[in-house]
Amino acid sequence: MASLAPNHHPAQLNLPPPLAVHTPSPPQQR
Repeated sequence: MASLAPNHHPAQLNLPPPLAVHTPSPPQQR
């Protein structure tokens, strides 16, 4: 995630979009 920090804001790291790329479960819950 450290590599994504400079490209994306810290707030975005907490959002589901980046997590959805790794696991399709988060988007389904929301």
